[in-house]
Amino acid sequence: GRRGQRAGPSRAYPALLAAWSSADLDRVLLNAHRTGDIDIAVLPAGIDEPRVIPALIGSLAETLRGMNADQDDGARIRLRMALHEGITILTPDGFTGGAVRGACQLADSPPLRAALATERDADLAVMLSDQVFRDVIQLSHFGLPRSQFRRAMVTGPVAGCPDTGWIYLAEPVLR
Repeated sequence: GRRGQRAGPSRAYPALLAAWSSADLDRVLLNAHRTGDIDIAVLPAGIDEPRVIPALIGSLAETLRGMNADQDDGARIRLRMALHEGITILTPDGFTGGAVRGACQLADSPPLRAALATERDADLAVMLSDQVFRDVIQLSHFGLPRSQFRRAMVTGPVAGCPDTGWIYLAEPVLR
């Protein structure tokens, strides 16, 4: 859709709902307007990030594996996911602010797109901002080992957005 165009739920919406539920997120704010091919979800303040973020990523990967297990390549749902933290502002057009711009830049970055394109059997590629990686993964003992992330440089036109991210590819579906 066009930037700012009101859109219905994406094909990935059932997977996102299942992942949020499995990660014990009882409330998530979903942007009413899509930004290109990006859906924006805002996690509630005060969550236990070192527990919730790995659970959310793991649950989304597992949900996609289940949904895609019997699908041919053209019908599979394959997602890029990015996480950043910071100020988020709600406007009549949806969410904005540094955290939203940063997450969008990471989600749309060439390194994340290339990671998903290169690993054709993977259904989920995740990029964490350096800040989220340091705060969540380096200190966490909840299921996403640091060794499964690789550092990637992100360049782009958005001033003040992350220039370093950490890419994680969920285990691919065995075909």
